[in-house]
Amino acid sequence: MQKWQYRISTNSSEMMKLGQEGWELTAVAQQDKITWFYYKRPEMSLSHRVTMEQRQEVLKKVVDSK
Repeated sequence: MQKWQYRISTNSSEMMKLGQEGWELTAVAQQDKITWFYYKRPEMSLSHRVTMEQRQEVLKKVVDSK
């Protein structure tokens, strides 16, 4: 059974970044001049999360070494 992660944001400028990270915009609501953006994405398996964390560590080391 597919499991999901959910995220709520009020920052429209982060939409592109979240899309690149696999987040899907599912709803937009407005209340008292505040716009709320609701996102979801499939929950990553443990092996995929570990791989992503390792990749981020390597990239951080490369960037820091420059």
